[in-house]
Amino acid sequence: MLAVGGSTTTIKHLQAIAVEARVDIDVWEEYRVLGRSTPVLCAVRPNGPTLTEEFEDAGGGATVLRELMPLLDGGQLTVTGKTLAENADAAVPADGSIIRSLDRPYSTDPAIVVLRGSLAPGGGVAKRPVPDPGPKQFTGPARVFGSREQGIAAITDGTLEPGDVAVIRGIGAVGGPALGFTSSFIFALNARGLADKVAFVTDGQFSGLVNQGITVGEVSPEGVADGPLGRVRDGDVIHIDLVAGTLDLRVPADELAAREPYAPTEQRDAGGGYLDQYRELVQPLSCGAVLGCRACGACENDDRAPFAGAEASA
Repeated sequence: MLAVGGSTTTIKHLQAIAVEARVDIDVWEEYRVLGRSTPVLCAVRPNGPTLTEEFEDAGGGATVLRELMPLLDGGQLTVTGKTLAENADAAVPADGSIIRSLDRPYSTDPAIVVLRGSLAPGGGVAKRPVPDPGPKQFTGPARVFGSREQGIAAITDGTLEPGDVAVIRGIGAVGGPALGFTSSFIFALNARGLADKVAFVTDGQFSGLVNQGITVGEVSPEGVADGPLGRVRDGDVIHIDLVAGTLDLRVPADELAAREPYAPTEQRDAGGGYLDQYRELVQPLSCGAVLGCRACGACENDDRAPFAGAEASA
C-alpha cells in the first residue's frame, strides 16, 4: 500500500483486524516507520496521472511486489500456496513508466504520512501527491471550529486567513458518531485559493482525492474523547512536520491539563438505537475503532496485559 500511495483507510482497517485477531502490532507506527523506507513506485490517481486500468495492465500489485522483493521476506507462504517470492517471479517486470523499478521510484517521500506528537498521541494521517512539490512543514495559529459548516463559513467571510491552521473537531468516531467527512471544507479551501496557505487538522476523515496542501485527518484521541485536540484554543500555535512525522501543539503541558475538556455546544443526536450503542462502545482510531475494548495494550497508559484472555479463547 505504501509503494502505490494507496488509501489512508487501510491503516484503521488493518489496526482493527489486528486487534480482533489478537495480533500485537501498532499499524499506525508501522506505517510511520516503513513509509520512510518504502519508495513510491506508481503515480495512480489521485496521486498522479495514471488510471487504475493502466496500472493493472502494467502488472498491477503483483509487479509492484516483484520490484519490492529486495525489501521483503520472500519465503513467507501466501494464500496461493506458494511463497511470496514464487508469486513475484511469475509477475511481469516493471515497465519503468507506469510502474517503476526500486532504483528509480516516483518518490522516496511517503504518500501516506502518519504523524504523532503532543496534538496526536494516538496518531494522525496525511495524504500527499506524488511527487510532492509543496511545503513539508507548517506552523501557525489555530482557528477552531466545531463543524464543517462553521469552517466553510469562516472561509466565506474571510475569518480564516493565510497562515492559519484550521481545526475541525467533534466529528470523530464518538463525536460523529462515526467518522465525519471534511472533503467539502477542503474543496472550499481550494476554491478560495487557500489550499497551500492554510493547514488543516481534524479528528474526522477526508478523501484522498483532495490531497492538496497540508491536511491531517483522523487525529486520535479525538476531541470529544478528551484528546488534546479538544483543548486547543484559537491562537494556539500548531506545528506540522511531514518529514519528521510530528504534529505538535505548542502549549505547555500544565496549561493544557488545566483547560476544560471539549464539550460540543450542540451534541450531535445519534437518534437512539444502534448509533447510541456505537457511541458508547467505539474505541479510539489507534485501536482500530473496534466496538468494546479488547485490552490490547494499544492505548497509551494502558497497563493491562496485552491481549488478556487470548489464550483462554484459543
